[in-house]
Amino acid sequence: MVIEWLVIEWLSDEEMRSAFDAVPAPCILHVLALLAHAREETARRWLLEIQRRKCAALLEELRTFIRRHDPRFHGEGFGPEGDFYLRAVTLLAGKMDVL
Repeated sequence: MVIEWLVIEWLSDEEMRSAFDAVPAPCILHVLALLAHAREETARRWLLEIQRRKCAALLEELRTFIRRHDPRFHGEGFGPEGDFYLRAVTLLAGKMDVL
């Protein structure tokens, strides 16, 4: 697809890499499509590293979410991890907009 090719081309630019790194992780299907279009091994490694880091951060939010459901820590309340499950589903399945 054209869009995957454009994203791969843009990722050769450091400013675009920073922008890509600043947004939530794309869904697994899009990452696989990007990897399929990446000709350079460095781009493939970079994409995998970004995805690995974002998945690790999401996993840490899951741990915090589980911990805060423990009655001993109930008073702590929830921070950004409060909606981690929505982001996890989006990561695995993509985002479906409902009309």
